[in-house]
Amino acid sequence: RALTDTTQATVPGVETAPAGWCDTGSVTAQGWANPAVGRLTSPFGPRVHPVTGVIGTHTGDDIANRCGTPLRAAAAGIVLRAAPGPYQGRTGNQIIIDHGGGITTRYGHALTGTMTVRPGDLVTAGQPVGAMGGDPDLDPIGAGSSTGCHLHFEVNIQGTAVNPSAYLLAQGVVLGTD
Repeated sequence: RALTDTTQATVPGVETAPAGWCDTGSVTAQGWANPAVGRLTSPFGPRVHPVTGVIGTHTGDDIANRCGTPLRAAAAGIVLRAAPGPYQGRTGNQIIIDHGGGITTRYGHALTGTMTVRPGDLVTAGQPVGAMGGDPDLDPIGAGSSTGCHLHFEVNIQGTAVNPSAYLLAQGVVLGTD
């Protein structure tokens, strides 16, 4: 859904949304889409980890919603990883997409059995790639280090994590909005 130039959207750390921002499934003029609908529960930056209690840098934004909520490719690219299992560690099942120019996105806590892509697949912006997981009671193998259903979404530039909400906003997307 497109908004008018006068519409303002609130995102922690960001003052306003640009005209023409998009919701999940829509693609902006810059070629980006919202990876998941939900509520921002843990933003990028310093935090106390909710499971371990350790203070550290949260390298992504957590978007919470019901397990099974669709996950979509944030932009066109090539799937580098679509890997299940506990060996993924903190984010459990995850998908990593290379968008070229040194930009990758990572989708953590994908629900076991829902990943619809494999390494080497070409994806388009807004294409479904899996479903939200993260509930250790529902999906103990795929949840990783998590307390409930959510997407851990990262944007990395040249291997360095950047604020996903700010990055997507510059691409015309307000992360998590429906």
